[in-house]
Amino acid sequence: MTTKLIYAIAIAAALAAGLLLLCQFAFPDVGVYKVGENEVISWQRQVAVLMTATAWVCAEVSGLFSILLAAHLTRQRVVKKR
Repeated sequence: MTTKLIYAIAIAAALAAGLLLLCQFAFPDVGVYKVGENEVISWQRQVAVLMTATAWVCAEVSGLFSILLAAHLTRQRVVKKR
């Protein structure tokens, strides 16, 4: 279980970092909404927001798995001491 958690943490963190970097390089010119903007900029903003949200979710999953791993290792240590 420990190995699977470590793999899940590493994959989620790498995916989050990759998505954030991709979003920074692919959409550097996406700014705030302006009235009357063309459809291309609107479409790019929607994709950028989706990618950023997915990256944040991956980062949160990585953090939750890290907490779970710490709890699992602590529990194993307490059980072995008995």
